[in-house]
Amino acid sequence: MLLFRSPATVVCVTLGVFSLGVGSVGCSTPNALRPPRLDWPHKGVDDYAGGVKVGKVAIIAPAATKESEAKALRAALVSHLEESFPQSDPKLAPAKVDLVYRAQHSVHRTYLLDMIAIGYLGLFPLTPQWGHTNATIALNVEVPPQLRLGKGRFALYHYSTRRYHNTYFSWYTSDAVERAYERVHREVFEGTVGRLGATLGGQPSRLAPVFDFDHLPVRKGMRFDFDAKGELVKQRLLDPFRWRVIHNESLYDQGTAKTAPGFWHTYFSALSGIEGGYFQGWARVSSEARNTKTGERFTIASGKATSKGYKFNLFNPPTVSRFFIYPTVGFFSLDIDIEDMAGDIPLGQVAGAKDMPAVGSDPNTGEPIDLGAANVYSLRLRSGHIGQRAGGTMVYGTPNAQLFFTFEGGVNLLEWRYTEATLGGYNESKHHAAVFASFAARLLVGLAYRPWHVAGRCEFNVEAYRSFDFPRPLPFDAPPTYNNVLQTYERRPIAVESASAQTLNAYCGVSFAY
Repeated sequence: MLLFRSPATVVCVTLGVFSLGVGSVGCSTPNALRPPRLDWPHKGVDDYAGGVKVGKVAIIAPAATKESEAKALRAALVSHLEESFPQSDPKLAPAKVDLVYRAQHSVHRTYLLDMIAIGYLGLFPLTPQWGHTNATIALNVEVPPQLRLGKGRFALYHYSTRRYHNTYFSWYTSDAVERAYERVHREVFEGTVGRLGATLGGQPSRLAPVFDFDHLPVRKGMRFDFDAKGELVKQRLLDPFRWRVIHNESLYDQGTAKTAPGFWHTYFSALSGIEGGYFQGWARVSSEARNTKTGERFTIASGKATSKGYKFNLFNPPTVSRFFIYPTVGFFSLDIDIEDMAGDIPLGQVAGAKDMPAVGSDPNTGEPIDLGAANVYSLRLRSGHIGQRAGGTMVYGTPNAQLFFTFEGGVNLLEWRYTEATLGGYNESKHHAAVFASFAARLLVGLAYRPWHVAGRCEFNVEAYRSFDFPRPLPFDAPPTYNNVLQTYERRPIAVESASAQTLNAYCGVSFAY
């Protein structure tokens, strides 16, 4: 059917063939809210003698939807619900229902064929268009005490989707879309009656908490609000490209019939992505030492250096602004070379003594060595961890692109660590487990593009890792002490058994959410 419904459509077609944009949006607007053809009269679902009474109605539809179409769908929907549950006992109060109905469809095209059609002034017939239509209904239901459902107020949901495909002259026709819409409307109408009937009949499925009828986050399109008498009280056009703070989540935005996610679903969904990235910054490493003669343990200041490494995490960028608690699984790698370990040893003052130059050589090769060289050692630290994070995030953007800011702190509950230490000819490594041995605080900013399931983020973090154990004690020199017998300063050998690291890093990574 050709849908030249108005002069504006004819003008749109004429101008559209000269425009590249005609291939992406088309000029023929489908009647997305055409009420379905239902079998009349209703057989009725007499599960509650008090019947059902529909109150407020909100209809969310594509932006080009006409007010008359919304009114027609509202009338059909209210009639279908109320006539399916007739009030056979006037003494009983009816169940009260406020509902939100959402209809939308996606559009995909072959732009190459559209360009060919433009070259033929729109007369080239092969211009395929395909996609999905879907409809979602959500009901806030208030039932009288006689039903004894355990809840006086609850929500029910139903959802349906259908594919459509139009091969020829899709710029001007919308039959395929409208037929798919009619099917999903019918399925939602009839499915809602069945689900509500089962609930009122004492066999409810999961009863979800009620939603905020007046503050639903609608991504795009037109919203029509009707009062209990059917009067249109307000309507607003929502711009899908307007950036805003995304502060709550609704199934209407997700296009599913599932109830709101519970705590554990939200908790573990933070792991539904993988991320890899590189960091660089500043690190300080200190070592715990033991005096080989006295057995005394103390911390020896070890030094500062630049740090670099990489990380892998299970990470899904946040979708809403909120406070959160979630688990984390990741991998940490740090390579650091400490070069300021040596210190100047004060000389003792002995009367009449003369200084003698010292000569040092390698006992294995006899080659001379610099006795004033810094006492350097290198550390390679690796950690695979499972941890816990808590913090707050703000998400700002559109349904497709979102900018997020997050501050969080946390602890790694369990780690499997690898330590490799090198000092002169000493080079050994060790694997070991650690519990509650590292802590972190982070401030990050990122950008997510939902259609591609990708995100990038950069962060500044402060991390502290305790007790990376060495495979065996690392021979080291203690800080200078004065020997009263020899009347000189000396550095006695000590054994360094582990190292702790504190880092301040800048990190950038890319993630894919699945």
